[in-house]
Amino acid sequence: MVSLPTNYPQEQPEVYVRSSQFDRTQQCLLNKELSTIVKAQEAGEPCIYTLISWLQDNVETYLKASASGQTIKCNDADKSNSTNQAVVFSRYWIYSHHIYSKFKRRDVANLTKENSITGFCLAGKPGIICIEGTLEDCDYCWLKVTFTGDFFQWFFSTSHIFVSLFRDLQIKAMNWHRILIKLLEKEEDCNNVDGLRKFTDFQEVSFPTTERHNDMGQLLKYLTEHDCQHAFKELFGIEGKFSKLSD
Repeated sequence: MVSLPTNYPQEQPEVYVRSSQFDRTQQCLLNKELSTIVKAQEAGEPCIYTLISWLQDNVETYLKASASGQTIKCNDADKSNSTNQAVVFSRYWIYSHHIYSKFKRRDVANLTKENSITGFCLAGKPGIICIEGTLEDCDYCWLKVTFTGDFFQWFFSTSHIFVSLFRDLQIKAMNWHRILIKLLEKEEDCNNVDGLRKFTDFQEVSFPTTERHNDMGQLLKYLTEHDCQHAFKELFGIEGKFSKLSD
């Protein structure tokens, strides 16, 4: 995926490659190399052509290594220290005007399962998506949910080398009426990602009323049950008050 900022090339692009043809190790190493190349470019200089050229010269090496189970040494990484390396835990609170499409909901659910993400999707109006896991995995999910893929399709069509790879990487555009991150929580130097999760899995929830709108009181109750009631104000701009009814 290539995400170009509005002031590119003054600001560097975000680049991430993902495919089922890579094992996780090779995918990680490949993306580290791409990140190194981007950071090494002169400020204000376009770098897309450089990235394409580098991928044309090197992508087959990573594909072959994945197929054979070999390991490519990363220029700036000490693999012996990578196994126990602390990661950044993150929790994204994403607001959408509505989430009705069963196809979007299915794709989001599948995406979270593929990337060890927990949380929930509130279907209906408004729509809320909460994803939690490593920052790398959450970043990838967010980009895949919002990225249209038009530029990436052109990117891979520049060379026959990428034709089969593109079939795995092609992203179905998810057209959202409105979607944005309202709150991003992060925990640096995390050695136990699972210990910071508020949710045990990823599930779809809904609290519909007769007008297809969600019941905000029921949503607040759900958030409170998962010790996440603080997110209600960030999502909707108002304090949520939930009190248990006495028997």
